[in-house]
Amino acid sequence: MKAKKILSLILLLSFALPCLSGCSLKKNPSAVYDRNGNVMGYVTSLEEGVCETENEEYIPYIDIVKKEAVETLSLNGYTEEEAEKALLSEGFDISTCFDPSVFSALKAAAESSLIENSNAALAAVDNSGWLTAVYSKSIYTDEYVNFATEKTKPYSAIKPLSVYAPAIDAGLMTWSTVFEDSPVKKVTDADGTERNWPSNASGTYAMENVTVQTAIKKSLNTVAVKALLEYGVSNSLSFLEGKLGFDVSFEKQTAAAFGEDEILSALALGYLSTGVSPVDMAGCYQIFATGGKYYKPETITEISSVGILTLSYFAEYTDGVQVIEPSTADIMNRLLQTVTEEGGTGKDGALGKVPVAAKTGTGENFEGSWFVGSTPDFTLSVWHDGTNKNYASEIFRSAASPLVTDESKTEFPACDEVIKGAFCPETGLLLGENCRIMEIGYFWKRQMPDKCNGH
Repeated sequence: MKAKKILSLILLLSFALPCLSGCSLKKNPSAVYDRNGNVMGYVTSLEEGVCETENEEYIPYIDIVKKEAVETLSLNGYTEEEAEKALLSEGFDISTCFDPSVFSALKAAAESSLIENSNAALAAVDNSGWLTAVYSKSIYTDEYVNFATEKTKPYSAIKPLSVYAPAIDAGLMTWSTVFEDSPVKKVTDADGTERNWPSNASGTYAMENVTVQTAIKKSLNTVAVKALLEYGVSNSLSFLEGKLGFDVSFEKQTAAAFGEDEILSALALGYLSTGVSPVDMAGCYQIFATGGKYYKPETITEISSVGILTLSYFAEYTDGVQVIEPSTADIMNRLLQTVTEEGGTGKDGALGKVPVAAKTGTGENFEGSWFVGSTPDFTLSVWHDGTNKNYASEIFRSAASPLVTDESKTEFPACDEVIKGAFCPETGLLLGENCRIMEIGYFWKRQMPDKCNGH
């Protein structure tokens, strides 16, 4: 998968790179700098959670930098082993996009009394692939865990990525496509009890047609599963793996061995075996704010060293990977904005005049809670556990509010191929003369529904 940054190498003297690690030029650890040129810490170990820093709360970000630095050097003449040794001894200066002001906002939100007894993580990207800050809070006293990169189940936050965006992109459904809000099937629990599946968070079913827009706004599990079946399980697996880099190897093996029905919950309801991290979720949700382009979240803007051999690896801007059409991104963006409106599952994440395109995710018994949202400037993911309610929307609002520096930016990139249209919510078709109810939606010009002739 092509990232948005091309790493360039400047050699001021023509020594072979392997010689650098063999001829110990310096015996000091590499330094990590924030975007303002201030030292965040020193790479004294490649072990997670270990580095020299005056602020231990920077360690989760520095962990990400260390891993990325090894990958960067390994792509530019080093073996992985040589890269690791060089970072510990050759005194590289590693410049990053870490923004202290963003970090402060994430930290303040994570210290909310709402989740004081919870593990939590927040990750912010600037809608062009730069990971500007992460915050990880662990309530464990004897174990370091970087929850910003820890993979956990995304629950309903996966639905826009695994079902709705790729299905709309494939032309298989629109804003107004209707599905009946009713059980998909009966399942038998271990104790022999038969029940309807899937259940909605409300515990009820409308037993009537609802639109894709309503299903997203209210996070209806029934519609997500039916939409996945309409789109195709194998297509969903291919999109997640091929376009966004998800690890779905277990789901693929399970489907091959036991049938696709066995992974409907994983793909439609977010019970992925491997899971996904807050950093990766922030990166994936960018596609709805960037016209469909994916940028892998990255931290390093430059790696340099001055000695017998002077090196400079620096990041150059290039286009991201187009994973969905601009029209799909526009429609999905508008759909996800309804989640933060009154009646939406993420209404507590609204930022007033600044639009937020977002999705919530909540595990059974609140074992994990998510809110991932984009503004025109940035995308921010929030995860926490250990409560009796999903507070991620409120934590998002607390973290995002200080980051909104220009309230005049009230629109996301729009696509000329997307138009507004009136439709009948009972059929999902464009409004006809005899329709009793009207709603407004957004459609790709080439995928307009037919006119409703019912009623």
